[in-house]
Amino acid sequence: MSTSVHTSEIRVRLKEVAYDHVYFGTVFTWFEVGRGDLSRAAGAPYAELEERNLGSFVVSAAAHYRRPIPPTGIVRLETRLARMTRSRFVFAYSLYAANHSDPAVVGSTEHVMADLAGRPCRIPAEFSGAFTPTGEPVEPVRLAGPERANWRHRLRVRYEETDAFRVVYNGNYFAWMEAAWSGRLAGGPWDIALNMQRGRAFGVLRTACRYIAPARYDDEVEIEVGAAPVGWTRVQLDYRFASGKTGETLAFGRTLHAVTEGGRVVAVPRDLLECLGLTPPESTRSTPTRRGELTPRGEPVG
Repeated sequence: MSTSVHTSEIRVRLKEVAYDHVYFGTVFTWFEVGRGDLSRAAGAPYAELEERNLGSFVVSAAAHYRRPIPPTGIVRLETRLARMTRSRFVFAYSLYAANHSDPAVVGSTEHVMADLAGRPCRIPAEFSGAFTPTGEPVEPVRLAGPERANWRHRLRVRYEETDAFRVVYNGNYFAWMEAAWSGRLAGGPWDIALNMQRGRAFGVLRTACRYIAPARYDDEVEIEVGAAPVGWTRVQLDYRFASGKTGETLAFGRTLHAVTEGGRVVAVPRDLLECLGLTPPESTRSTPTRRGELTPRGEPVG
């Protein structure tokens, strides 16, 4: 009998926590757990694909954070196969914390079936036949990088950041986004760690990544970051990941942020805008927003 939905229970681990909440990039590892559980429940485990020298490669991933996830306890992850074509399929996810009936995070990943050389191929019949897609709509990830770079961040791929296919694991690009903005702000008036201690957070509301080409162990990667204000209370960061050696584009990313002080959303402070390479408007508000104007749905990041 074909399967389309599976619910997993996951216990939060200490390494997945940043300050008093689950780190925003952790959910992409949990998404992998969910689709692995769904595939096993359907009788089509990923390991059987690997035995045929095939892989299910992530081509895009996205998440919308509605509230922070507590740093301990059990979370429930509902994984659904939303859509399937001859060589591609899309999963949708809903992540529930504690006894909440509405999800704390919703997300999606799109995959392409390919051989180990990266050539797309048809999904094996016994794999596709094990699932019945739900048919639910999933918004596609359309990213093209920043229009201009406000700053650049360079790093070298560590061995632990690669996966079984010897390329950088898809979830690590979200940690690289955080490295790019926390590195930019480090040591200044908006140092992430110092501001967390003062009750101020640069929280993530949404994030997405579109993967173009693989990065491998010991590669140098340059991240171009473009920043833009979104109204008074949000900032959008767009990323282009490129090979430090050839300049080839590896991926495009995006994070949408809000600033909270004492748990309440506030207008983006002038000094934070300046640290991000932005020119503050003449009349930037510095007082908290009115209750109900914008609920603090982001999560602080470490």
